[in-house]
Amino acid sequence: PPDSPYFELALGKGRKAKTSAGSSPSDKVPPGMEVSYVVRFKPDARIDYSYDLIVATEREQFSVPIRASGGSALLDFPDHIDFGDECVVGYKSERTVYVRNIGDRSTKFLLRTMPPFSVTHPDGYLREGQACQVSVFFTPESSRHYECDLHLKYGELEAVAQVKGGAVNSRVSMSHSLLVVEDTYVGLDSQGVLTIRNDSDVPVDFSWRMFPSVDAEDEHRAKLHGKLRKEKADELLYMQQAHFSDDSDEESDSDGERLRVRRAAKIGNTLDTKYGNIAKGIKEDPMFFRDSIFGIEPLSGRVWAQSEITCTCSFAPKDALVYSCSAYLSCVGQEERGQLVVKGLGIGPKATFSYDELDVGNVFLESAHRYEVQLLNQGDIEVEFRLNNRDTAFGKRFDFRPTHGTIAVGGQCEIVVDFKPSDLGAFCEVFEWNLKGSATAVTLAFRGHSVQPTFTFDASMLNFGNVSFGFLNSRMLTLTNTSQVPCVYRLHISGDDEAPNNEFTIVPQKGSLLPSCSQKVQVDFVSMKEKKYDVRLAVDLEGVGGELSWIP
Repeated sequence: PPDSPYFELALGKGRKAKTSAGSSPSDKVPPGMEVSYVVRFKPDARIDYSYDLIVATEREQFSVPIRASGGSALLDFPDHIDFGDECVVGYKSERTVYVRNIGDRSTKFLLRTMPPFSVTHPDGYLREGQACQVSVFFTPESSRHYECDLHLKYGELEAVAQVKGGAVNSRVSMSHSLLVVEDTYVGLDSQGVLTIRNDSDVPVDFSWRMFPSVDAEDEHRAKLHGKLRKEKADELLYMQQAHFSDDSDEESDSDGERLRVRRAAKIGNTLDTKYGNIAKGIKEDPMFFRDSIFGIEPLSGRVWAQSEITCTCSFAPKDALVYSCSAYLSCVGQEERGQLVVKGLGIGPKATFSYDELDVGNVFLESAHRYEVQLLNQGDIEVEFRLNNRDTAFGKRFDFRPTHGTIAVGGQCEIVVDFKPSDLGAFCEVFEWNLKGSATAVTLAFRGHSVQPTFTFDASMLNFGNVSFGFLNSRMLTLTNTSQVPCVYRLHISGDDEAPNNEFTIVPQKGSLLPSCSQKVQVDFVSMKEKKYDVRLAVDLEGVGGELSWIP
């Protein structure tokens, strides 16, 4: 018989017991026949009971499970949860439902569903007659209809409720898709405003982003991570090579090998920590809008239902250029990000010279000249200027003071120009002056002609006539400097032999002449040959050239 006080086994109806006291009920069953028994259940508490009854035959034995339930839990839960067809994309809509235990036993329960639906408290415990609130959320990612099953499992039972909802884009708009900020001087800043209007019935969170979509952000992050891995590999290789060269002189024993292994591990751990933190920063970067010229405030926020918020766009140009960039408005309730194009013109400093070009005319070689010119600030911001050096034959002979500086608003700067030509010929030199923050330079040009110094003799010919052989003959003439620069001259007779075989002697043979000054020159002639002399008296100028002038 069963060894449980809660179960008894008796013969079926119409059968008599043939067993002795204390023995198990038994009988023989002819082929094709059956025998019946009655199982009596005598519980003493309202709980679950379980017993396995063993049936033995001449050849085998098997068990018959006996189960008795002392009560069961029964949860009351709605069959359908409908969020409607006007839920906003990206907005978390909520429905609250009750879970009530109407059975006669306590139970644990578990709720599970699939995105975009979710449950606040997916599991819980309810006693008999107790109830609890469960919040079901719907966060759609696109504007379409969604359906899903919500499974409620408790004990060995499971119930299924249908959850559905439709999503639409929220009525959020920008006052501008193109914002043109007023022209701004370099170094200053100006602002433009736009509004974000929320005409829906739910609050909307927004943020300004650099990229037009989440996919573009993920692609940019992937590029950054790839670049980071390459930098890490390069730095690891560099550090390993550096430590390898340090270890090359060490002995290759076991201690040296352990030291190298520890160093390699230390390098690896250091780089893992360094680049791990950088990778974490890249992963957690929200990719908000950022630009070196334009800025938007606030970068993120919330627009309440049926209201609007004002955003300020700042513009701070660095150069006199046309600037343009795009920012993307990401907001709850919109599948796609709205594009805002911001444009602005940077106005550079304005300056001009008191004259753009100076014709200096003819200037004598090696003569010093000085000019003055004013650089005027004609803008509303200070001007920072700097000269670009001009490395040409004549350009190198110009000297400017100052070559750089700053001019206040409404002010001017006097620039002194010194010029001393060292070459002959015409010239036209254009000097460029850069203005910080301006794309164009101001120019100052000098043109003219560099000429050699001029001088004259008071005689067109030096004629000795017929002279006696071996006797001294002298003639006087005057050399005059007709230029405006001093001259260092040297006189010589072209065709005469060198000393001591020379027949002509010039006194003085060399010297210097100030502008508009004269010098008496004596030419002595002692004939050593009987012939006709036809030579010339030539003048060389130091630093200019030879035989620049002569007389026969």
